[in-house]
Amino acid sequence: SPAAAQRKAWKALNFDTKEMLGGVGLKTPAGEASFSALEQIWVRPTVEVNGILGGYTGAGSKTVLPAEATAKLTFRLVAGQKPSSIAKAFRAFVKTRLPPDCKVRFVSHGGGAAVSVPHDSGWINMAKKVLGEEWGRTPVLAGEGGSIPVVESFAQHLKLDSIMMGFCNDDDALHSPDENYKVESYHKGTRAWARFIGEIINQTEYGDRET
Repeated sequence: SPAAAQRKAWKALNFDTKEMLGGVGLKTPAGEASFSALEQIWVRPTVEVNGILGGYTGAGSKTVLPAEATAKLTFRLVAGQKPSSIAKAFRAFVKTRLPPDCKVRFVSHGGGAAVSVPHDSGWINMAKKVLGEEWGRTPVLAGEGGSIPVVESFAQHLKLDSIMMGFCNDDDALHSPDENYKVESYHKGTRAWARFIGEIINQTEYGDRET
């Protein structure tokens, strides 16, 4: 769960949950009632059913009884959760609910552990500084998840925090048809990274340079 100070900062963003839901044709929020929509998206784990297939799915009707069904699932983890432990718990959950004479087979495609960088990290403060200089406004801290396993490897083996700065907008259709990227974002992003590298070289007041 996020720290109290971080939750307070996110609440101050005045995020419009109704507008977000309306953008995908929904009205009613779901999930954990004790967490806001932003918190659920940014810092809470999920299990997602990506697809289900079973029985006859063609045109018209068929009076058949499906012999098997397949489901594809993914799990979005948070810091402190181990992929192997989550997979083991899920398999046990399914097996205890399996009807008599039914069998189940699990196929894993691997996974990566989650990493969380403290919101008051010196590196975060440095990134906020250079982004504010480039965009001319104070940055806000937003949570974000992604499948980049090497970040966890850096944290585990090199004991290094990772700072990843992306510059796409919500309407860039990331990983979708008509994916696009604004020229302004490209130029500002390039300059922001140059500023960030310059800060690493020139500044020492943001904390331990060994991390």
